[in-house]
Amino acid sequence: MEASDADSVRARLRAAPTDPRERDALCEAISAELVAAEAEPPFDIASTDLDSDAFFICADRFWRRRFLADPGLETATACGNWILSRVADPWQRDTAEIWAMGFGFLTAADFGRDPLGETAQYLAHSQDQPEAVTEFSRLYQVGRARTAFRFDDVHALLLAGREESDLLRPLEHALLAFAILGSPQWTRAYAQMRAEQAWKRRAGSKAALDLLLNGLGVAHPFIEQGPLLVSWASQAVRELPNSHSCWYWLATGQHMVGHQPEASTSIAKALAHLPATGTRVSHNLLLEQYRTLMLAIRTAPSRSS
Repeated sequence: MEASDADSVRARLRAAPTDPRERDALCEAISAELVAAEAEPPFDIASTDLDSDAFFICADRFWRRRFLADPGLETATACGNWILSRVADPWQRDTAEIWAMGFGFLTAADFGRDPLGETAQYLAHSQDQPEAVTEFSRLYQVGRARTAFRFDDVHALLLAGREESDLLRPLEHALLAFAILGSPQWTRAYAQMRAEQAWKRRAGSKAALDLLLNGLGVAHPFIEQGPLLVSWASQAVRELPNSHSCWYWLATGQHMVGHQPEASTSIAKALAHLPATGTRVSHNLLLEQYRTLMLAIRTAPSRSS
């Protein structure tokens, strides 16, 4: 990209409208232009604010387009290298986690039959890549397995070529707990214990919190599943009252324990907080998921609290 074009992109984003829909439309347009020009975003990132930072929003839209067009590990490598070169150090890991999980969600339908073999081959041939880049690519694969509910693949991908002691981030512990919760090969007592450990380690990580609620919601059934999900999701909505996913998991837990009026209120709040801006792909997937739960709640018998 010519220097003048890069300057123009930066100037347009600096002057982005404050109205969320107008700002989002601008970021979508610029991201489409960059993809068409086969140019990566020519600007640096110093936040992970998807609500108001036009630069981060534009970068997010650009990489979404790239992953949807080509969901393979080559795209993950390119994205990982861009994060390393363009995202300020304090936000690199958070950006990697947000994008690995988010783009993994969007591309799970294209997940291969042998993700462990594919990832192992990739890691073996990526020795010249920085560790942060290969770990982003691994985490992206984990995010795809997580979305497809391939619990044993999540477990294997996390630990491929390393020990459990190498898992340091709250998100990694949450992913491991998610895998154990969903797989029937572990006892339910052990799965609950690992989930409770990961919950204590979440250290303010919204991604870890959301994963643990997700893990409880789709876990291989155990007696305390519903009450524990209600307890944790209730805490989550107090911490993050505008989080549509936290309200969704609270509704799921309330539905599990038979508290349908409360669940109906919670799923309504989840739908109210679901942003209408951003990529229509992820919005429509979530909208369908939330509406399905809403219909299940409305047709389910209610038990007294």
